[in-house]
Amino acid sequence: MKHLTEKFGSWKTSTKEHLHRQKIMRRSIEHFNKNYLASCQRVFLKFLSDDRRRQRIEEIKATEIQNTDLKLAIDYANKAQEEFRASQNLFVGETGCVSAEMERKVLHAMETMERRQHTLVHVSKLRMIFEMWNHVCKQEKASAYAIKNALEKTLYKEGFDSIKASYRDMTYTD
Repeated sequence: MKHLTEKFGSWKTSTKEHLHRQKIMRRSIEHFNKNYLASCQRVFLKFLSDDRRRQRIEEIKATEIQNTDLKLAIDYANKAQEEFRASQNLFVGETGCVSAEMERKVLHAMETMERRQHTLVHVSKLRMIFEMWNHVCKQEKASAYAIKNALEKTLYKEGFDSIKASYRDMTYTD
């Protein structure tokens, strides 16, 4: 009976130590994940906001330049069209174009501009770098969780193995 109480006592202390190790490991992993991911998130969001602000300013400047270019091109085309109409005295369609070929070209140009705007054909290198960095941070977080799960599984297995061993000793010694 004394042998059985010693085994039970050793099993009880090993179980307590195992739980204590588990608790410490879980706290350290949670602390690491919380602080590391929070700092990564702050830095990433700052870079994103700075990049977005810079991109918006560049987009505004680009649209202003495009607007002035388009305005000049429209004014020039209107003058040329008025001169051509005056010289030829032609019939003008619904869109304001002289011929079907010109109307098709104008519509195609408008569709191309709309498609480029909606599909974001042009993405800056810095934005792509930060999107990839975000992806890497997510992968690191997933690997930390995988390591934590593996450690927990190993600790559980060790505990169950020690319980089996102590039970096996109890059955063979009785």
